[in-house]
Amino acid sequence: MGTDDPDRNPEIEQTFEEQLRDLEEKLQLVRQMQGEITIPHDVLDEGMRLHIEMRIQAEGELDQPVYPFEEYLTVRLQVQDHMKEKLKDPAKRRAFELAREAEDIFWQKRYDEAIQKLVEAAALDPEYTHRLEGYHKLKEIELRKGRVRLTQAINRILYPRLRAIGFRVGYGEDSPKWKEDMILVRTNAHGREASIYMGRVKFGKRFGIDITRTVGEGQYESFDLSSIGLDDDALSYLNQDEANAVLERVAGAFEGPILAWLDEDV
Repeated sequence: MGTDDPDRNPEIEQTFEEQLRDLEEKLQLVRQMQGEITIPHDVLDEGMRLHIEMRIQAEGELDQPVYPFEEYLTVRLQVQDHMKEKLKDPAKRRAFELAREAEDIFWQKRYDEAIQKLVEAAALDPEYTHRLEGYHKLKEIELRKGRVRLTQAINRILYPRLRAIGFRVGYGEDSPKWKEDMILVRTNAHGREASIYMGRVKFGKRFGIDITRTVGEGQYESFDLSSIGLDDDALSYLNQDEANAVLERVAGAFEGPILAWLDEDV
């Protein structure tokens, strides 16, 4: 009986073995680092957060910096040394305590109290200045938040205007009311079909919409909303008024550049 297995894929097996070795090496590094960590993990995590905040401020990055795995472990050890030295200073230790208190009460919606504690922390330790700026922005965002009834707003603002330019429910019975998971379709004067799928984005308050048209047998093309200023930020909202404004912008775009695109003979 032969030992060859026709279902085996040596390339996949080799890739898996390489990934497994890489994982084992990383776990070994983590275990080694854990033995070198001598301060409480919450203190180390706070130090890493400060380090990242200052790097973002210095380099103008919008997202948290990404380190290669080995470099990340090295940075954590460097941050540990920094925090050990920093917290020997009573003033900076007090700043650390005030920052922790500020975070706890901020998410209890006690925004002004939290910001005041960070003002005091930044006066004792300038490393907290960047976080203070961030808390002011977070407060503005939190105060803008409100309940949003997106389905009702779509049916009031956007859906009637889509129907006015010829869109109808693509599957099943047509309906004068829009609801989640509907696909809307429209055929232009040249026989080209277009479709819309829209609704709330699952994570984050943002209106999501995909617009496609047929450009040939089995070929489709999507409309780039960012080309007319409707990028993710422009489609985001935090309250009902902002959601209404988003839908008004989308409806206006459909009556202008999007409709012109849909009516092209391609």
